[in-house]
Amino acid sequence: MPNYQIIANQLFQISNCDDLKKAYDSLTGEGTTATQQATFDMRSQFFDAVLNDTDSLANCSREPYEATRVECKKLERVWASASRLNVWQDGNSNSASSFAGAYNLTGGYEKLVQPYLMLGLAAGIGSSNFDVADRWTSGSVTGANFAAYGAVTSDVGLYLKGAVSVGAFVNDYTRYALGNMVAASHDTTALGGKSEVGMRRQLGFLGITPFVAAQIDELSQPAYNEDNTVYGNRFETMRQMSRLTSSGIQLDSLFEVAGYQISPMAKVSWSHEASLQRSLIASSLAAPGYYWRVDGISPAANLTRYDLGLRGRLDNAVELGAKASFVRSSTRNSNSGELSLTVRF
Repeated sequence: MPNYQIIANQLFQISNCDDLKKAYDSLTGEGTTATQQATFDMRSQFFDAVLNDTDSLANCSREPYEATRVECKKLERVWASASRLNVWQDGNSNSASSFAGAYNLTGGYEKLVQPYLMLGLAAGIGSSNFDVADRWTSGSVTGANFAAYGAVTSDVGLYLKGAVSVGAFVNDYTRYALGNMVAASHDTTALGGKSEVGMRRQLGFLGITPFVAAQIDELSQPAYNEDNTVYGNRFETMRQMSRLTSSGIQLDSLFEVAGYQISPMAKVSWSHEASLQRSLIASSLAAPGYYWRVDGISPAANLTRYDLGLRGRLDNAVELGAKASFVRSSTRNSNSGELSLTVRF
C-alpha cells in the first residue's frame, strides 16, 4: 500500500500527543457527519412550513370570528413561505462543534374538500451551509422536498393533521486531512412524516391549543469515494433516523387595527429526539478494506422551542405573515425567521 505509506510517514513524524490526535481526527472524516443533521434540520423546516398554517382553512367550520367568515367561504388557498435557520451545536471531548445556516422556500396548494377535511400538496427547495471548524470541514446541502398533507377537524375543537414527504439532496464539501484538501459530492434521499393532534378552545378573544406531535425521518446515503486517492476516504452506504416527539401549547387571537385584521400567535413546545446517532462507516482509499466507524456530534436529546408570529389579513383573499422561532438546549441553540404569503380563492 504505497499510498498509505505516505500517510504513515507523516504520522511517524508527529511527536506531540495532541497534534497526533488532531492528525487522526483530520483523517477520519468526522466533520462530514454534519451533512446529516443539516439535512434533518432542513426537513424539519419544511414540515413546519407545511403544517403550521393548516388551520387557516381547516378551522373554518368552527371559525369564531365574524370578521373571517367571509374569507372562509373561499375553499382553496395557495401559499408560499421563505425561512432562514441558524443552528449552533456544541461539541464534546470526542466530537467537534458545528454551525449551519439554512434557507428554505416552500409553497403549496390546499382545498377544503369537506367541511371538516382539508387536503393539500406542497413542495420546497432549500440550501444549508455548514462549518465544522475543528475538523477543517465545510460544505453545503442543497435539495428539494415534496409532501402530501391534510387536516381533519371537529365541532368540539379536536383536530388531527399530518404530512408524508420525500426529499432529494446533493451534498458538497471540502475538508483537510494532514493539511491536504479532500473534496466530495454525493447524493442523499429522505422519507418521513409528521403528525399532530390537539384541541383548540376559544376563551373569549383568546384561542388556546394544547397539542402533541411526532415526526420520523429516514436519511439514506449510498456509498461514495472522496476525490483524493491518498488522503481521501470511502464512505459506505448509510441510513440514519430522526425520531422527534413534542408537546406544547399555542395561544392566538384576532384584532382589527385601522381596517386590517391582525392575528398574533405565541407557542411554546418541548421536544425529545430519540435517535441520537450521527455516524458513518469509512475506510482509507490508500488502504481499502480496513474500516472504522466515525461518530459525529449527536443532536440534542431535549429541546425547548419558542415561536412568536403575526399575521396581517389585507383583505378577504390575501394574508401576510411573519414568525420568529428560538430553540434552546444544553448543547444546541438555533434561531429562525419566516415570512409567508397566502392567497385564497
